[in-house]
Amino acid sequence: MSQKNPAVDGYIENAAEFAQPILKRLRKLIHRACPQVVETIKWGIPYFEYHGLLVGMAAFKQHVSFGFWRSKQMSDPAKLFDRGPKASMCNVRAAKVGDLPSDDVILQYLAEAMQLNEDAAEGTRQPRTNSRAKSGTRSAVRKLTPQATKTGRGRVVVPAIPVDLREHLASHSPAKKFFTDLSPGAQRDYIVWIESAKRPATRASRLAPTIAQLNEQKTLNWK
Repeated sequence: MSQKNPAVDGYIENAAEFAQPILKRLRKLIHRACPQVVETIKWGIPYFEYHGLLVGMAAFKQHVSFGFWRSKQMSDPAKLFDRGPKASMCNVRAAKVGDLPSDDVILQYLAEAMQLNEDAAEGTRQPRTNSRAKSGTRSAVRKLTPQATKTGRGRVVVPAIPVDLREHLASHSPAKKFFTDLSPGAQRDYIVWIESAKRPATRASRLAPTIAQLNEQKTLNWK
């Protein structure tokens, strides 16, 4: 049975009056499509988890946006997504309830997003291994820790990897592998860029392109 998170209740209650019915409708449809969904607050906004992050929604001064975590893998038959270079999670915007896609369309997109998360979770499940294999796994985990390397001017120290970035990398194997293989300086560039965001919304908007670039095997300043 679906369970509501009081923190999400509070977020909706504190949102602008125009935003509340939009947020409530989206929330209702998410629970209708996925009774097992878990509500949480990440980076200051509501997210819904099902085998990892599924969809998030946020209220702004004049609109509400919502986006699917794996939107760039989705088919988008209704052409809802802005897939431009500056798009974050291919968010869909609505200034009033009537701006939202129909319930059937939203439910269709939720079903596809759920399937993508299920497939990803199935692909990351590993059978039990012997101690040698486990040791190899621990070695891989150790690579996602602060590192330092000597340069001509001293040491390049990699700050601790933020929890939210770790979670994103855990859901995107190609990005995780490329990140762990980067030089300490290149890792540090990404971490500092994310940590320097002063607002939760800005931080969230930087995490999505970070994963996208890492999936494409690009450093932060690849251009």
